[in-house]
Amino acid sequence: MLPDFVRVKQRRAMAFVRMVRRETEKLTPLLRQVRTVQQHEGRKVQYETVEGFQEQVSYENKASTALKVHRDEFPTLDNVGYLKKAKEMAAELAKQEMGHFFAKADYFIEKAGTTLDAGGKPFDPMMLVEGLEKVDIDFDEQGRPILPTLVSDPALYAAAAPRLAEAEKSADFQRRWKELMERKRMEWRDREADRKLAE
Repeated sequence: MLPDFVRVKQRRAMAFVRMVRRETEKLTPLLRQVRTVQQHEGRKVQYETVEGFQEQVSYENKASTALKVHRDEFPTLDNVGYLKKAKEMAAELAKQEMGHFFAKADYFIEKAGTTLDAGGKPFDPMMLVEGLEKVDIDFDEQGRPILPTLVSDPALYAAAAPRLAEAEKSADFQRRWKELMERKRMEWRDREADRKLAE
């Protein structure tokens, strides 16, 4: 009977899981910007939003995948092979995680009433102004706006980028943008003045 190196296998398994996690994070840079909380027990978590909504998170939307190694791969499965397997798993996990993220984002955007439906019309830079009208914008110490991250389909971005560059030269767009930022700055100041400090 061959010896079973249990601790070696456990360390190897943990190293592989860390490798998959690193590769997944490379494919989901947007998710790395989201603050996370690790919960060690329980089947759900409940919290109250700023608006006073009671929200509950369950763990139905798990991201999972399987490690598939064929018998004929064993003799040649070196570190390069392990990395290839980790990347395959990471690609599947990233797809699932981003799907869950966008589904949840859509849910909250709909609930907050900040959706903007273009009705099938092509992108117009004024749509950006209209969209930002609906959200809170914070400002840094120098008074510069901290704009939200915009996520777009690559094809849509390729079509929109030239139109945005063109709009930046437009006096009407500049005026609307300046008015929006001034109004958002005043709203931010009001929010900051009303903010309760922790006791």
